[in-house]
Amino acid sequence: MNMRLTDWNASLAHAAELVDKLNQNGCNARAISYSMYDGRKGIAIQLFDRENNFSTEFKTGIFSTFGDMKNALNACYHRAMSAQFGRV
Repeated sequence: MNMRLTDWNASLAHAAELVDKLNQNGCNARAISYSMYDGRKGIAIQLFDRENNFSTEFKTGIFSTFGDMKNALNACYHRAMSAQFGRV
């Protein structure tokens, strides 16, 4: 089942907030959406090094509700913080 458009938009907004928090903490991060072969979508948080070269990517997976996607995004955020700074 695909996520409703309002849930998808809320997920993208939450991802943008988390990326802003990462960038304020000294990371070089971006959020991108990705699509599966059947049209289902997920969100990835990407980290880049000081020269803007791709470093690491954390993907949410595919979910049909905002609550599940929000939990996955929060997990990606904490994994990105751990990868960058060695803490959760």
